[in-house]
Amino acid sequence: MLNVSNRVTRAANAVAAASARLSMTAESTKALWDGLSKKIAQISEREPLKPATERTPLLHFDASVVPSNGVEDEESTLRKCIKPSHSSECQALFRLAFQMLLFGIVDFAPNFLSGVLTGHLSASHSSEFMAARSLALIFNMVTSTTLIAAMSAAMDTLCAQAYGAGQLRELGLFFQTGLLVFSIGFPPVALASFYCVELLEMAGQRRELAQLVRSLVLLALPGVPFAAVNTLMCKILQGQSRVEPLVGVGLMASVVQATLLYVFMFQTPLGFTGSALAISTTLAVYAIVLATYLYRSGLYQREWPGWQFSEAVRLMPEFLRLGVSGMAMFVCEVWGFAAVGLSSGMLPHAAAVVSADSSYANLRWLGALWYAAISLAGSVRVGNALGANDPARAWHTTKLALGLSTACSLVASVAMLLLHGVLPFAFTSDERVVSITSKLLLVTSPLQVFAAISSVSQGIFRGCGLQALGAKVNFVCYILLAVPVGLLLAFPLEMGLLGLWLGLNVGFIASGLFSAKTNDMCSPRRGLLR
Repeated sequence: MLNVSNRVTRAANAVAAASARLSMTAESTKALWDGLSKKIAQISEREPLKPATERTPLLHFDASVVPSNGVEDEESTLRKCIKPSHSSECQALFRLAFQMLLFGIVDFAPNFLSGVLTGHLSASHSSEFMAARSLALIFNMVTSTTLIAAMSAAMDTLCAQAYGAGQLRELGLFFQTGLLVFSIGFPPVALASFYCVELLEMAGQRRELAQLVRSLVLLALPGVPFAAVNTLMCKILQGQSRVEPLVGVGLMASVVQATLLYVFMFQTPLGFTGSALAISTTLAVYAIVLATYLYRSGLYQREWPGWQFSEAVRLMPEFLRLGVSGMAMFVCEVWGFAAVGLSSGMLPHAAAVVSADSSYANLRWLGALWYAAISLAGSVRVGNALGANDPARAWHTTKLALGLSTACSLVASVAMLLLHGVLPFAFTSDERVVSITSKLLLVTSPLQVFAAISSVSQGIFRGCGLQALGAKVNFVCYILLAVPVGLLLAFPLEMGLLGLWLGLNVGFIASGLFSAKTNDMCSPRRGLLR
């Protein structure tokens, strides 16, 4: 009996101990679960949107949303938190990029048609006309297009982030600030246009060719103010991912411009210079139609705060900070292209070489439309995410945009490789021009991936407000590297136009590699904004 009693006592004690351990385990599990829940809440919790009184949509990066260095469990938790939004963000980016592609096509098509018509306007003067058109584009790129690019770069950042933060009235104020900036910058552009012959002669161009360029530049000058207004309106819509209206208006403008190109160039004495007048007229029509859409759609009533000159002036320092840095980004890259175009006029058989340069540049841009569209879409989506105080989504969008652009560039490379002997005939039947252009397409086709990464990186920089960093990258890659290498290959090593473009592709490679590696672009641990 005593043994049985002892066994019962020991069993009771064991049951009690097990119960105690079970109770402690339950309490520990509950405490662990509560701690884990709080940790997840801290990681996934967003700060509230800024109040309506906030005037500057640029934000500081929220480090609490991202993992800290070396903490693997927090990285895993972060990935779990943002994984459900990956699919929707990819769909949104792809949809917006496709819309941007359509917009880019309808915007590019008239200029492409202008080049084709110019090349076929006169068999005896085809190379001369194409060379003048190419130099006119380069001159405008360095003057009026640079000014508009500065406004565009500032609007890319400000509009996307203001919309993401819900500051809709800011959009109208940014429009007014852009008009003020343009009114200050346009007089020097007009003055340079009137003296373009002398400026081109200083750059080593023949006077006869420079005079042809002057006729195009002066006829295009009245369209520059309309182009500036169009850019401001387009950026307001793009910042809200409203691209369908731009595609519709652009399609209408393309039809108008194609009609005017044919009438002015082939049915009037204007001939070669009719293309510039057609472009100026189309820009005016585009501005009127787009302004009408903004008014009738209700966006004007929602986003226009009335004329507020003092507020627009107050925003100018921030606008100029982003705009000047964005202009520096654009200028450094464009001057690389301009150096190719201007230097090509100093090579033997200058007319044919410049004509080939124009043909190749147009064909290359046709392939680059894909990743240019992704660049614009990435800029908008990243800006919206940062304006909404969601840097994790901005980080993910950056990776998506870079990956998608790389895939598209591979398609463009294959197309250039397979069709290099056929595409040049779209512009001219001159055998020398076709031969040079075909060789350029063949040799540079494998390098498009670096141009794609570089292009998308520029868009991400603009969406993040990192124009200053982008300007530094472009200055090193294009001014300090691409231009000297291109001139070295073209003249001392006698590689001609191919050497100039290979030098420019060295800049693409350097910019692409830097942008793919830099922590400012790809790491969520560092601030994406100032």
